[in-house]
Amino acid sequence: MEGTLEISSLLGWETAVYIPEGQREDFPVLFLNGGKGIGEDISSLVHLWERMYPRREASFPYLLAGLGAADWNSAYSPWPAESLAKGGEAFSGHAPETGKFLLQEYLPYICRMYPASIERDKRIVAGYSLGGLAALYLFLKTGQFAGAASCSGSLWYPGWCAYLENASFPPQPSYVYLSLGRAERKIRSRIMAQNPACTEKTCAILSERMAAGSRAVFQWNNGGHGFEVTERLMRAFLWMREFIG
Repeated sequence: MEGTLEISSLLGWETAVYIPEGQREDFPVLFLNGGKGIGEDISSLVHLWERMYPRREASFPYLLAGLGAADWNSAYSPWPAESLAKGGEAFSGHAPETGKFLLQEYLPYICRMYPASIERDKRIVAGYSLGGLAALYLFLKTGQFAGAASCSGSLWYPGWCAYLENASFPPQPSYVYLSLGRAERKIRSRIMAQNPACTEKTCAILSERMAAGSRAVFQWNNGGHGFEVTERLMRAFLWMREFIG
């Protein structure tokens, strides 16, 4: 692997940071909402990039800073909601606390310890599934990210579209990438089956209400919810690269 991957912990969170090769002191920063084994997720992204550019035609464009949540349903749910299955784990709604940790602890740590840009215009938050929902929520809630990527994001989440319709939007140009797998339209869960419509509505609201010069895109991918996760995240990052990097 070109560059350096460091796996550690910070205030109870598993963390992983990938520092690309190069002499830059202000790499754009991409924060990834992940779960246990976040270091493996980031390593997979970097190895995919290196397969795409085997002759070092382009170095990885971001400093990757990953968060590994010990309790996925808690860390990335924006407000409490009941379990989707009888007897299953409920969503306790601690994404606001995740955002507080991200901005007050993790971001200052990254900027202090690594060659990371301190500019909002060079900062992205991204995630997959519930982590993708949290990425959009933190993008809107904090206003501290120029971009957000929600890959197969859980935009079926109860109350999400109502929240989005009444949310405040950053006054600066912003860039949002949304995606789903085509097979996700066939899911049996009545609630999760709303995801395509919720994602389309999210893209429409973002396109209408974000500041002038902003962009929002919604792309379909092959497969179901867990198909080619790394590849789907990479498509988001490649799209973002046009605007942030």
